[in-house]
Amino acid sequence: MRTADDPSWLLYPHTILEFHTPTPFAIDLREPLSSQTRDALRINNLDSGFAVITAYNPRGHRHSDVDNSRLTGQFETQVRQRGLRVVRVDGVSPDRTHRESGVAVKVTLEDATDLATHYHQSAFFWFDGDQFWVVPALVHAEPISLPPL
Repeated sequence: MRTADDPSWLLYPHTILEFHTPTPFAIDLREPLSSQTRDALRINNLDSGFAVITAYNPRGHRHSDVDNSRLTGQFETQVRQRGLRVVRVDGVSPDRTHRESGVAVKVTLEDATDLATHYHQSAFFWFDGDQFWVVPALVHAEPISLPPL
């Protein structure tokens, strides 16, 4: 799949991640990570490699709320059946008009790619312990470091 085949490809680097933890926090992927954000990740055991993956809008094309809810349920069930701990994370547009529910899950980069590909996702977010990345799954492209330079 080419980047041009996904109408949302160029929007990934402009995402805000809202973490639904006991003390919720948000990360604007357009900005460098602050020490406060790094502390929030550490407190929530997310200070090393993890992926943020959604099942919403496969291949970057809008689907109905019903379809997206069904896909999300299937995805979260599959992840939990693997015995993985998940943290709910919403990816939202800067103006908050678009929201996709997803999860943060501690898996290998390869497993994250497999999960995202299985749910027909163009890409997913990866935190390597230092910075976030947009990592292609279906799309043939290079990973994008965040924030964009």
